[in-house]
Amino acid sequence: MPMISQKWLELFQQLQQQTHPFISEPELQERLETRLNFLSSQFSNLSQKEDPRHKDWLEHETVASVISELMGRERFSPDELRALFNLLMQVQLSQVALIVINHAQSKIPDDEIALKRGLIFQQMGEQEQALDSLNNACELNPDNHLAFYHRGFCLLLAGNMEQATESFKTCTELAPDFVGGYQNLAGCYYQQSEFELAVSQCEAVFQRNQTITPAYITALSAYMALNDLDNVGIWLERVEAHQIVSPELYRLHGLYSAAKEDHETAVDQFSAYLEIAESSFDVLHFRAKSLAASGQWQPLLDDLDILLSIDDNDHWCLEHLFLAHYHLQHWSDAELVFQKLTTLSDHYLHHFHQELKVIRSEHAEPITFVTTGV
Repeated sequence: MPMISQKWLELFQQLQQQTHPFISEPELQERLETRLNFLSSQFSNLSQKEDPRHKDWLEHETVASVISELMGRERFSPDELRALFNLLMQVQLSQVALIVINHAQSKIPDDEIALKRGLIFQQMGEQEQALDSLNNACELNPDNHLAFYHRGFCLLLAGNMEQATESFKTCTELAPDFVGGYQNLAGCYYQQSEFELAVSQCEAVFQRNQTITPAYITALSAYMALNDLDNVGIWLERVEAHQIVSPELYRLHGLYSAAKEDHETAVDQFSAYLEIAESSFDVLHFRAKSLAASGQWQPLLDDLDILLSIDDNDHWCLEHLFLAHYHLQHWSDAELVFQKLTTLSDHYLHHFHQELKVIRSEHAEPITFVTTGV
């Protein structure tokens, strides 16, 4: 006889801690294993019995069946039903949470039932059903800010930015102290390039809660898009004051520093980003530009080596590879890179005229150029 996994027994312990004792451990174990044995005999063949995914599915169906039976025989208060729902959603047992909500219809207000159904369908990836349920919740109770909040998410996923914006706006009007509405409204405005409106919503978030990292990121991104470096600086001071940490904040700080021509700080910030985040060629390119601008030629060579492995004809990278070798007095390497540049365009003969004179005077062998006629 198959044995039920310990994690399910622990789940039932948590459910009873959140509500009240509703089944003894021996009875629970017997019910679970009897049901699991029945399902296993009905839906398993020899190969499936060794498949952990199939076993997990069988156990999930077993738990759903037993909870459904218990919901039919036990009495739970509205608050206990809410606790059951929250815990089941937390452990992503949305199908089981749906069973709980189906049994709660006479004890919990209809708009709350519709909202919870919407959340369940969202977690299950059934976005159309989720939106239907959340629309219903909004109609049943036009004052339920959470219904409008989650409806906004569904609309975003459906690609309906305009209606999502209106839904989040309604949420903020219904619940002026609920920061989630402002934060998501800021995101909507940012995505629509309404940067002034985006930062106003970020400010609303900040005035209510100084720990919401996305608000800092959205505000900084919007002010960078507006080229408002003064306000970028103000928000970066807030980042430091409230000890907000995120890889994206390093990137934004780097862009700000580069725009202020503080390239040494920019290099530090981009480097911090690259140490934490996944490899980003965009940020690597930003760092390379700041390394070049601050004359840090040796570390620039390492970044250019990576960037040129992606595009070995990148003009900017080749130009600065030439300059790096030139400033480091790597005359032979500079010559080789310059030959590559002249195959791309003849204008480099004029553009680097002074550097060529120095190389000719320092390098014993004459430089051979290949012109393109461009």
